Amino acid sequence: MISLIDQHIYSRLGAIKFNGKSVRVYPYIAEREHKEPVYPNYCVCRHRFFIREQDKRDGHYVYVPSDKQITIELPKSLGGGTMTGPESYLEKPYPTPIDLLYEVQTQATKPEHATWLWEMFMQAIPPEYSPNINGQCPLFYYEDVSNLDELDLPLFKTSIMLMVCDLWLERLESRLVKPIGVIDFKEETFNYPT
Repeated sequence: MISLIDQHIYSRLGAIKFNGKSVRVYPYIAEREHKEPVYPNYCVCRHRFFIREQDKRDGHYVYVPSDKQITIELPKSLGGGTMTGPESYLEKPYPTPIDLLYEVQTQATKPEHATWLWEMFMQAIPPEYSPNINGQCPLFYYEDVSNLDELDLPLFKTSIMLMVCDLWLERLESRLVKPIGVIDFKEETFNYPT
């Protein structure tokens, strides 16, 4: 899921055009580029993730039914007939709730380009943006915005701390729960004390 969020941010920013060409999106700070960085650009760095302790569901499981179906005979005491259902279930721990923190830098060599990059960023990822990504709807919001201009270069930079909240990271461990093959009820005799 984390890589899908990364790709979503890259694709939204990569759709922005400057003079008919897509604005360059670096998956790191542009100064790390071995060649001369292309300006104007966006730099996207995932800083860290936070586990939302208050939303964890320790001891809870998710059951995913198999696509294959089986039919079993019902005993006469239940009315007879047949019942069809999943052959098995995959039992998995409940997903882990996380938030991601990104830093997105806008970099330009002219102040008007820097302003334009910031405006386009707000169009591509507006405040409280909540897209559907792989069945989840995370919330994107701006945590902080800072001016990092280096006027002696000249390099005009803005740093946007972008928080992505309400993600559920699927757990890898699982176990197969076998199907019910036969339902058999036997009458029990209870010997209650008198």
